[in-house]
Amino acid sequence: MNEHVIPSMDDILANNESPFKLNAYLLDFYIHGQAEAVIHANGIRRGDIWYLLQDFSRTLLMIKTSLQELLEKASKQEEARQDEVDSASFGIGPDLDSDDGDSIGNDDGLSRPPGVDDTDWKVYEVFSDLVTEFDDKYKKMWA
Repeated sequence: MNEHVIPSMDDILANNESPFKLNAYLLDFYIHGQAEAVIHANGIRRGDIWYLLQDFSRTLLMIKTSLQELLEKASKQEEARQDEVDSASFGIGPDLDSDDGDSIGNDDGLSRPPGVDDTDWKVYEVFSDLVTEFDDKYKKMWA
């Protein structure tokens, strides 16, 4: 692999004379939750802060949705594998089209899909909490 192809922060952090500025507006917003602190500490124009935070909020939501889909897919694959094992003794094929409604897409009552291991579920829970906390601060800032 060529070092110019791999994203790295080595050039940015190598010396203080770098033309690149490290901007921590997302971390500052997450910690403080105040637009003024983010604007002044990071040199962001007042008119841009809402758009920047909205883009990040959408990115977080997209990642959360992708995690949900991966967990649902893993759960269905595990259920299909279990059905194959269970039906082998009866000579019945697995019902791959069955949908028993164990979905994690409903934020009001998240339920862990069957067959999802503890580590994967914990990653989803942490990320889901991050999305909720970030969005709460984001909405509170504009209320």
